[in-house]
Amino acid sequence: MAFIDEVKNFKAEVIPDQPLKSTQELIDLPFFNYETMKSKSSAAAYLTNWVVNIVTYNRLSKKVAPLMVKVRQASEDKAVAEAALEVVLTRVKEVEAKVAELSATLATAISEKEAVELQAAKCLEKLSLAERLVNGLADEYKRWTLTVRDLKDLGMRLIGNCLLASAFVGYISPFTAQIRIDLWKNLWSNDLAERGIPLSEGIDPLAVLATEGDIASWQNEGLPADRVSVENAAVVTSCARWPLLIDPQLQGVKWIKQRVGEDLSVVTFTMDKWLQKVIFSIQMGGQLLIEGVSSEIDAILEPLLSRAVVRRGRSSFVI
Repeated sequence: MAFIDEVKNFKAEVIPDQPLKSTQELIDLPFFNYETMKSKSSAAAYLTNWVVNIVTYNRLSKKVAPLMVKVRQASEDKAVAEAALEVVLTRVKEVEAKVAELSATLATAISEKEAVELQAAKCLEKLSLAERLVNGLADEYKRWTLTVRDLKDLGMRLIGNCLLASAFVGYISPFTAQIRIDLWKNLWSNDLAERGIPLSEGIDPLAVLATEGDIASWQNEGLPADRVSVENAAVVTSCARWPLLIDPQLQGVKWIKQRVGEDLSVVTFTMDKWLQKVIFSIQMGGQLLIEGVSSEIDAILEPLLSRAVVRRGRSSFVI
């Protein structure tokens, strides 16, 4: 049993060189192998096999031992490197977290900066507009002051201007251009001045009755551009009574038809049932043009021409 324990506990790595050399010479003998020794003795065969394996192991261990030392050293170095790497990775994670935090702070700061810059730009724009408005109002103040003064002066002179325009509408129509100028420019204006009625200096009754826009609109509707035609149109659009047009060239009729358009009802006394058309036009609130009127007018139209309108309740009647 002691021999078996020695065999089990034998350390093959530390065989001295001299016994190993002697054992190797024994192993090299041709009969020293398991098969040969088995024919002699099983115990000897197994012991032979053990010796061969121990020597082989010793030889291999001597080759592997340095490598194992290197492996062990490499393993230790690897463990140290991995520990250092873990420290570095932990530090990297901390740095990355700090970088992410700083990046978020930077993004917030940039966003706030852009918002402030945008607000500042809007404020500068509003300031510029306010300066322009203030400068413009400064100029407007002067203009408004002059306008108020002119309006006050016009308010004083409006009575004479309206009187002159009213006389122009009521009485100027039958006369020629030269006589019209003599009437309103010399006779009527001087008479108002002599009576002490305020009147705008150099006032033109046509300017009171119509604006330049009105005149341009009339001319677009076919009205001739001469002064007399424009004055006649101002009288027609301003008079309170139904105007009578002596129009041999049909310029006035053409203008009225084009001005009113399809809403105009045209009637002549030679038409069948002309009276029904007149009544229908009045009832429907339309606009009526009677053409070809002679020096005498049918008496049935007298209430209409004189505007003899009577109101009964919510209805109006021509009687």
